[in-house]
Amino acid sequence: MLSFISQSTNGFRRLFSRDLDFLIFFVTSICNAKCGHCFYWQNLNAADEGFALEDIEKLARSMPNFETLLISGGEPFLREDLPAVISLFRQENHIRNVSVPSNGILAGRTTRLARQILEENPGLNFTVNLSIDGFAETHDKIRGVPNNFQLTMNTMQQLLELREEFSDFDVWINTVICADNYDEVISFARWMRGNQPIGGHFFEIVRGEPMEPHLKSVPPAKVREIYETVLPIQEAYLRERLERQGAATGRRLWREINGVGALAFQYHTQYTNYAENRRWDMDCLAGDTIAVIDYNANVRVCELRDAQIALADYDHDFSKLMQDPVMQTERRVAKSHACDCTHVCFINTTLQHDWRAKLIHAPFRYAKYRLMGTF
Repeated sequence: MLSFISQSTNGFRRLFSRDLDFLIFFVTSICNAKCGHCFYWQNLNAADEGFALEDIEKLARSMPNFETLLISGGEPFLREDLPAVISLFRQENHIRNVSVPSNGILAGRTTRLARQILEENPGLNFTVNLSIDGFAETHDKIRGVPNNFQLTMNTMQQLLELREEFSDFDVWINTVICADNYDEVISFARWMRGNQPIGGHFFEIVRGEPMEPHLKSVPPAKVREIYETVLPIQEAYLRERLERQGAATGRRLWREINGVGALAFQYHTQYTNYAENRRWDMDCLAGDTIAVIDYNANVRVCELRDAQIALADYDHDFSKLMQDPVMQTERRVAKSHACDCTHVCFINTTLQHDWRAKLIHAPFRYAKYRLMGTF
C-alpha cells in the first residue's frame, strides 16, 4: 500500500515537472538491414566511428538523473560495448528502464549482450523490442534481408528463454504500419498474440521521410481500423503483465485504466494528426522531458527535427548544451504545434507531464473505448 501511495505521489509530481525523463540515444549508425520505411536511412553506415565510450562517460556525468533510456541506431547490438554504455547511465543517472529496438538478425550476439546487460545491472527494467512488420514474405521485403523473419523469430525464442532467468527482462514486438503491410497487420497481430508468449506489441504508423516514400501511402481508414482492432489485444498484454507482477486489485485497476487510457489517447492523437493534420491536445515537450542524441554526438530535441548542436562544442556537457539559444528556440517551436507528428515516444512522454492530458483527455478516451470500442 505504501509503495502504491509513493508511486502515485511521484506520478502526480511528474504532471507538473519539466525535467528530463526520457533519452533517445543512437549508439551506432551501423546497420545490417535495409528497411524501406527507415526515417534514419541517410545517416546509416557512416564512415565516422561515432561516439567513443569515454565521451559517453563525460556525457552521462553531465546529465541529471532520468528514468528511461531508449537505445537506437543502426542496429544497437552491433555495438560490442553496448552493456558498458547502459551501465554508465545506470550508475551515473540512475535510469530505471532501458528499451533496445533490434532487427533480430543476429540471435547469438543479441542474446549474449542482453544477458551481459542483465547480469551487470540487477533491478533494471530491460526490454528488447524486436522489429517484425508482418509474416515472412512481407517482412523480408520491407526489411531488405532474405530470411529476416525466420532469423528474428529464432532470436525471439532465445530471448524468451533468457526471460525465464531474469524477472526484470521482457521481449516485445514492434510493427511499423506502412503501404506494404497494412492489409496484414491485423492478422499478424492476432497470430502473434495467439502463438508467441511475448510481453507486448507496439504498432506505429511510418514516420519521417523514409527511403521508399511510397510506404507512407496508408489509407487513413485502414489506420483507424488497425488501431481499433489492436487496442483490445494490447489491453490483454497489459493485463497479463499486471497479473505476473502480482499487483493488488485496486492498484491493478488503476494501472489498467492509466495504461489503456494512454493507448487510446495515443491512437487518437496519432490518427487525427495523420488523417486530419490536427494539432495535439497538449504542447509537445521535446527538448524538455525528452531529447535525442545522435550517433555522432549531436543533440536534437526530436528525431524529426533538423537543428542540432555538437556535444563536442560543449565538452560533452549536456546540461550546458541544452541552454544554447538553438535548443531554446527548438523547444519553443515544439510547443507551438508547428511540427506536431505521430511519434509515439514524444506523445507518451508529453502525456505523462501534462495534467490536462493525463487527468482529462486520457480518461475520456478510456471511457469512450469502454463504451463504444473506439478511441
